Amino acid sequence: MKILLFSTIILLLQIVVFSQESETKKVIPQINWSSDKGCIKSRFTDAQLAKNKIECDSFVLNDTEVKVIHYGGTTVCVGLGLDGDYIVADLYVENGNADRILVDPANSFLWIKKEEKSEPEILPYIPAAKVAEKLRRRVAWANALATFGAAMQTQTTTTQTNGSATVYGNGQTVSGTYNGTSTTTGPDTAAQNRAAAQSRERAADAKTKGGIIESRGLLANTVFPNSSIDGLIYFKKKKAYHGDFVIMIDDVLYGFIFRNDK
Repeated sequence: MKILLFSTIILLLQIVVFSQESETKKVIPQINWSSDKGCIKSRFTDAQLAKNKIECDSFVLNDTEVKVIHYGGTTVCVGLGLDGDYIVADLYVENGNADRILVDPANSFLWIKKEEKSEPEILPYIPAAKVAEKLRRRVAWANALATFGAAMQTQTTTTQTNGSATVYGNGQTVSGTYNGTSTTTGPDTAAQNRAAAQSRERAADAKTKGGIIESRGLLANTVFPNSSIDGLIYFKKKKAYHGDFVIMIDDVLYGFIFRNDK
């Protein structure tokens, strides 16, 4: 309970982050997922609560816990996982309202604590295009190193020569046998060809994976009535035992509490 209350206090303070450009400091209501039996809600007016029902739920999909907040006609679902160097929030938003809503990953952040008594840290989202570009750059650098290494490899060839010869001169004939060894060193073309083939494979794989990352990455979108949107939001991977994924949609903050007990 102390963790939940402390998390709630921190999330309240984050309201300033989203409204710091406003001269009037707009009051933003918020909902924190606490369990599948209840939500922690604050800063709502009586009229808003009377008009819009708030519910929390959860379910498991492909071994991942998905947490759900229903507010009026808006449904927000989030699952949190790891992918390489990133913490990834898999977000689904459904708009059952009469008006359109804006879903923008730039209005999200990840609040983490490395230990129970440590200071909290706010992680901003990373655009999927940057994640894909980093992957491509990493592969390009690996290919450059592999090509350089292959170019430095050499191949040594030893040739054994033997035979017989007859020499005529001054009225004399001299016959004999000979044998010898010659050594030549040159580029290892087989190694270079293998490195080139591996580089092409890595580049093609990075292009495919980068395309998938960009296609699945969530972009800012207006969600019209009776429609939905889903996508991935990336954050820098950091060790944490506790974290909240927070996103503002239609002037409401939605907070989802995740805890790593491993």
